[in-house]
Amino acid sequence: RFEPPTFMWKSAAIVGFLAVAIGVFFISSKDISISSSSDQVEKDDASMLSKSAGASRVVVVGGGLAGLSAAFESLRNGVKEVVLFDKEKRTGGNSAKASSGMNAAETRAQKEQHIDDTWQLFDADTFKAGHDAGDRKLVEVMSKESAAAVDFLESFGLNLSAIVQGGGHSKPRTHRIAPPADGRPLKNFGLELMFLMAQKAESTPGLKVMTRATVKSLLKEGGAVVGVEYAMDGTEATDKMEAGATVVATGGFGAERKLLREFVPHLSNLPTTNGPFATGDGLSMLREAGAGLTMMDAVQIHPSGFIDPSDPDARVKWLAPEALRAAGGVLLNQQGNRFVNELSYRDVVANSILENGFKVSSAENASQCAHLVLPEGSQPIFPIPPIYIKRGYVKVAKSIGEAADHMGIDASTLQKTLSEYDTAVEKGKDEFGKTVFPSKFNAEKENTSIFVMTITPSIHYTMGGVKIDTSARVLTEGDDVIPGVFAAGEVTGGIHGRNRLVGNGLLDNVVFGRIAGKVAAEQVAKKE
Repeated sequence: RFEPPTFMWKSAAIVGFLAVAIGVFFISSKDISISSSSDQVEKDDASMLSKSAGASRVVVVGGGLAGLSAAFESLRNGVKEVVLFDKEKRTGGNSAKASSGMNAAETRAQKEQHIDDTWQLFDADTFKAGHDAGDRKLVEVMSKESAAAVDFLESFGLNLSAIVQGGGHSKPRTHRIAPPADGRPLKNFGLELMFLMAQKAESTPGLKVMTRATVKSLLKEGGAVVGVEYAMDGTEATDKMEAGATVVATGGFGAERKLLREFVPHLSNLPTTNGPFATGDGLSMLREAGAGLTMMDAVQIHPSGFIDPSDPDARVKWLAPEALRAAGGVLLNQQGNRFVNELSYRDVVANSILENGFKVSSAENASQCAHLVLPEGSQPIFPIPPIYIKRGYVKVAKSIGEAADHMGIDASTLQKTLSEYDTAVEKGKDEFGKTVFPSKFNAEKENTSIFVMTITPSIHYTMGGVKIDTSARVLTEGDDVIPGVFAAGEVTGGIHGRNRLVGNGLLDNVVFGRIAGKVAAEQVAKKE
């Protein structure tokens, strides 16, 4: 079972002080200075806050990337008090588990690396990947604002100059943390990002973070949302907090079987990569407040959640990121043969695994699996994080024979499969239509390291959610604006169509989180 990455926060603190020392918070070409200093709001402080005038306050529900982006952007746009609620003991949510990176077009790093990309190409790739079902206006906003989103994240101390081409993309545009020059292990993208943002949140005047604080409902008055009702420390006693604007950024419902059974009953028994907190709280609250829903049956199955050899039937899987395949990983069936273009769309790859895979357990709901193997040459592109090996997800084999033994397949079959793949690399195309080959196996070498893992398709992302417009305002079923409330991130629907491109989840969070924060600030300013 996946454990929220508590143990990794302290290790991340070794480098975290550097981002704090940098201290300057800037977006795009504008200089924004947010000095630092507030302690986390405790229960007594919460009571005091709830009794103060709320018209000038922005409340943010959810402490993942979308919520924190909204909070910082509200402050940047003049709001003096932002209160952020998170029901967990720390912020981060599923954003802390993201590992493949974030997409963007026309970035500084792309230009420096002579990658000819445009937001229009990115827009077209996103719309096509969603099976032409996404909201055109929302997709355009996300694509246009993508370069600014990279600048925003880099302002927290990240270097996002490593770029790979993920499945479904026509250009390399998935921005990742650059490998440390001193050879230190590469940190998990989402974990490092959320650690740095949490540090900034703790030290930013005007931003009060309330953890272990569960928002129960949205307060309404005259049809408008005017605040929230919440409970602290898991108690039943509730308090109310007024707000001039409320931003809901609570994520999706990928771990909530009740909602999965309601909207996608045929998928509800699949494993999930989501943390246990992904229960659709915000979706349910907004639904009760009159929000319209869209594309609720659009649930993304990620091709690869790690099979833990010690617990193969665990419902919660640690994500085996797209970056593994983007670095040159290939998928094999139980006989050791390839069966799909590993860089095709997520839904195509996942469905192919379900059709061609095998079971590693005799349990009634045992998952369909596939082997994923990476060559030694993939490591400069995506170094295998040591935690994958420590947890037993990845086996480092020193030869093709050792890799075959570990997978229980015939060594000559594996040798043939990898040799044929190397030939396709040289030709620039294979029998499955693959034309991008980041690395090769060099199968003719007697001793070459091969990284072996077993993966299974898992519920990963809910594309459906509440309806919003391009200003992140929440809409009713009839597309009327519900005053006072905004939404961003996975709680919303319509942006990704019926299939989300790798790297677009974090981008959606940043772009629409920032928009929600900015427009919320504008609304508060009108009330003052």
